[in-house]
Amino acid sequence: EPGLDIRSSRFGGAVVWNTQPSAESSVQRKDYLTCGICGEHLVLFVQLSAGYGDYPKRSLYVFGCRTSACGLDVKAWRVLRSTGPLCSQARQKEASPA
Repeated sequence: EPGLDIRSSRFGGAVVWNTQPSAESSVQRKDYLTCGICGEHLVLFVQLSAGYGDYPKRSLYVFGCRTSACGLDVKAWRVLRSTGPLCSQARQKEASPA
């Protein structure tokens, strides 16, 4: 949902990336968010706002398999971190004439 604030933490639902992953990003691979045990698509369990210092838009994403048989195995989980632009980069962009 484009209107959601990326700083909001949430359980489940759709991922709101603070920076859209590039085409070369691993997360764009079809099999990247699949369970390493059963092959099912991993779902977003939680998205956490974890900003600090120069990384105010840092987010953590925890994906997991819904199949209870897979839940205890590390291959059924994937945790990603997205930092977004540095504060100093954002300030430079704002200060640059258009």
